[in-house]
Amino acid sequence: MKSKKWKIDWKNFIITYFVSLAFTYAINYTIDFNIYGNYFAQRPNIYFRINIPISTLTIFIIVSYVFIINKLFNLRKRISKRILIDFIFAITLMFIQIVLSEIFLHVKVYDQIIFLIRNNFMYTNFIEIFLAILFTEFIYYVFKKKEEEIEVKKLIAENERYKYNQLKSQINPHFLFNSLNILAAIVYRKKDDESGEYIEKLSDVYRYVLTNEDNKVTKLQLEIEFINKYVEILKYRFKEGLIFDIDIKKDYLDRYIPTMSLQLLVENCIKHNISSKEHPLIIKIYTEENFIIVSNNKNIREEKSVSTGIGLNNLNQRYGLIANKSIEVIDNEDIYKVKIPLI
Repeated sequence: MKSKKWKIDWKNFIITYFVSLAFTYAINYTIDFNIYGNYFAQRPNIYFRINIPISTLTIFIIVSYVFIINKLFNLRKRISKRILIDFIFAITLMFIQIVLSEIFLHVKVYDQIIFLIRNNFMYTNFIEIFLAILFTEFIYYVFKKKEEEIEVKKLIAENERYKYNQLKSQINPHFLFNSLNILAAIVYRKKDDESGEYIEKLSDVYRYVLTNEDNKVTKLQLEIEFINKYVEILKYRFKEGLIFDIDIKKDYLDRYIPTMSLQLLVENCIKHNISSKEHPLIIKIYTEENFIIVSNNKNIREEKSVSTGIGLNNLNQRYGLIANKSIEVIDNEDIYKVKIPLI
């Protein structure tokens, strides 16, 4: 298996090559014609015949150098050392160009050096190469930064997915725990017929839970259908002590909310309040603007209910991960409301 250290993104390599080549042609011709315009005006064929093939190959060498040096060493924060390496490479590449002139254009190395020195082309050749190296590195770092941003986004997404799954993993066991408590209460009352019916309805409700456990959000219409079934099994335990009033505008039924969020809020109402025939707990679920609201009258239990740590904080964190929104809690003297945004 090839090491990732040596893996090259050929798409970025090719783009960098052609962008750097275009930059080099533009810079080289601008510098050369401004400084040595008269000389090249007399010999345009020689100039283009020499510079086009050599510049094309030189840029390939520069792009290869930039990609390889960045794979081998992390010099992004060591600017002085990097400039020194680029400086040495530019000088080396200048002499490589002289050798290439002999290979491709049959210009002797000695004659080529004397020609460059005599006509003062040596320093402009070096500047052009050095600028090409710096520009290629700039393009490389632009791609690198984009890659890093993508990696950071992936890590954030994976982290959010992990957090969300952790929160979701708390809900199903918690739901089952509370449902079994209701079943236990029915069994203790020795209501065999009721327990059988309850188990059958619980299986229907839990089928919904299992079917949607991988969904971050669910249509409000489906959640309302689910909560109506859930209310049926709650009434096995609370009888006339629990009154539900659900009023949802049709316009909102195609909106979304976090899966099982209504069930969690209903549980929260029951956990903290007394529900009896004399003091019934009235839970209302209704829509208001872009929110769905779960409210209840306050029949606060005198004794503290056992908390498993699952509740509003869980739902609020899920909203933050899914939609970057938060829930609202309104706690009045007689009424307790939780407003959750529709997505």
